[in-house]
Amino acid sequence: MRVINLDETGIKIITSNKKYMYLSLKEVKEFLDRKYTLTENLLKLNNKQLLLTDSDVEEFDSMYDYINGIFKKGH
Repeated sequence: MRVINLDETGIKIITSNKKYMYLSLKEVKEFLDRKYTLTENLLKLNNKQLLLTDSDVEEFDSMYDYINGIFKKGH
């Protein structure tokens, strides 16, 4: 699982099977406020959803911490 910081516009979360979800800055704040659901490998935020692999789910907490660290420092 990877995260691409798209400067001032938001981020893109990319799974290990190359699927992705784009989050605007507003959605990043909602994500960091844990307004998402993660149920049986399906990440949902607002009307968006992303199917995660098992390894993505294992890495999810680290990815969350990484995004949180980026936005605490830079935004």
